[in-house]
Amino acid sequence: MSIRRLLNIVPAVLPLFLPVLILMFNGNQNETDRQDSNNRVTDSKTETGNSILLPFKNAGRLLITDAVIDGVTGNLVFDSGASEIVLNRTYFRNHIRTGTAGQKGITGNVGDVEKVHLGVINLPGLELKGIDASLTDLSHIENRRGVKITGLFGFELLKGYEVTIDAVNNLMELNPEGSVSREEKRGKPDVILKAEIRKNIIFMRGEIAGSSLLFCLDTGAEMSVISSHCPKQVFRTFTVNQKVTLKGAGLNTTQVMHGKLDEIRFGSRSLRNFEAIVAGLDDLSEVYGIKTDGMLGYNFLRETVISINFASGQVSLWFNKNQQ
Repeated sequence: MSIRRLLNIVPAVLPLFLPVLILMFNGNQNETDRQDSNNRVTDSKTETGNSILLPFKNAGRLLITDAVIDGVTGNLVFDSGASEIVLNRTYFRNHIRTGTAGQKGITGNVGDVEKVHLGVINLPGLELKGIDASLTDLSHIENRRGVKITGLFGFELLKGYEVTIDAVNNLMELNPEGSVSREEKRGKPDVILKAEIRKNIIFMRGEIAGSSLLFCLDTGAEMSVISSHCPKQVFRTFTVNQKVTLKGAGLNTTQVMHGKLDEIRFGSRSLRNFEAIVAGLDDLSEVYGIKTDGMLGYNFLRETVISINFASGQVSLWFNKNQQ
C-alpha cells in the first residue's frame, strides 16, 4: 500500500511523522533510566549573554521548555524529529480548523491531525507570530511523565539561528546571523560534519563496524535507534541487554531489543558502549524521503554539545566524555 493511501486524508496537506519515543523497561530499570527518573521535572539554570538562551527542564529523558501559546500556558517538548509544531488537542479545542491530514509514528498509525493557525507563541526569549500547527492527542506523554504537555516543536521555529544544544546543562543557545558563534565561545569543535536538511530534519553520517550510516537527529527520542535493516556487520557489534516496550506518538506499542553497540564513530571521534534499540524505520524513511539508518536521541545528546548551522549546512560536535 502506498504511503499516500496510508497517510493522506487531504492530499494538499503533507503527512506528518511524529518520532517521539518513550521507553518502558520491563522489570528493573537500567542505571541511566533510574537517574533520569529521580526528578520527573527538573528546572535548568538560566545564563545571561548576548545570545538568546532557551532553558530546558527534564521530564524523564525528554527536554521541555516553558511556553505560552495564544494564552495557554504549559510545556513544549523539543523534538527535532518533528517537521512542524504539533499541539495537544486537549488544550486547543476552540481553535478554528484549517485542514485535516493523517499521521504516522514509529509504532504505526497515530490517527488524524487537524491544522490550525496560531496567533502568538511565547518561548523564553522568543516571540513567534502567525505559525501554522497540527493538533493531535498527546495525553499519553503527559500520563507517562506526569507533566502538562501542550505540544512539540522542532527546528521549524529556529531555522533563522545557529542552534547549539547543550543537554548536560539543559540549555539551547540561539545565535542570530552576525552574532558571536558557539565555535568562537567554546573553541574549535572536535568534529565538523556536513548536514543534510530535509523537511526541517537534520541528517548526518556516522559509522558502525565500517558501515557508513545516515542518522537523523531526534531530541524527542529517549533512546537512540538503529534500523533493523542495517548491514549484518553492524549487529555483530551489538550486545542485546533486554526487550523493552517502545511507545511512539500514538497509543500503539511494540517490543524492541535494547542493548549496546561496541562503538559508533563520527568523523575522527567515537563513542563506545553506545546504548541503542533496534527498530524498523521504514515508515520514517518513506515520510522523510530518505533512507534513514538510525536516530540519535537523548543518550547521544548527553555525550556531546551539538551546533547546527543552517546557512552553511554543517553540524559541529564537542564531545563531553566517553570518546576517543
